[in-house]
Amino acid sequence: MITAAQLVRNARTWLGVPFVHQGRSRHGVDCIGLQIANLAECDALPVHFRDVRTYGRRPNGELLREIERYCTPADRASAGVLIVIRWPQVKLEQHVALCTGPTMIHAYQGRRGVIEHGYVGEWIRNTVSLWRLPGVTYE
Repeated sequence: MITAAQLVRNARTWLGVPFVHQGRSRHGVDCIGLQIANLAECDALPVHFRDVRTYGRRPNGELLREIERYCTPADRASAGVLIVIRWPQVKLEQHVALCTGPTMIHAYQGRRGVIEHGYVGEWIRNTVSLWRLPGVTYE
């Protein structure tokens, strides 16, 4: 087990890594790949974890099904919580980020890499659910 603060601290070491669809390394990650790789580096992935890379660029519902399999719902956005986002013109969830409290860390195709910025405005409006990650302790 690691703390949410440790998870966030390690996630910040990924800032600047390029965006690569289905990437899972420091050579490139996508939004869920960043979360998986960060948990793996922190030895927090469940023993039974199975990484699924059969997803395309269009959402198909698989992202949320996999999150529900390994995570538990969170009642508020706080450090170490996974943020699930759906863009207004899209029917299904298609993006995730790690909440730090006031900011979020995510691999964002629009910025071509891993970035950190405020968890405000449209990001909050487009959030559809919040999740506690496996192997992480929350205060």
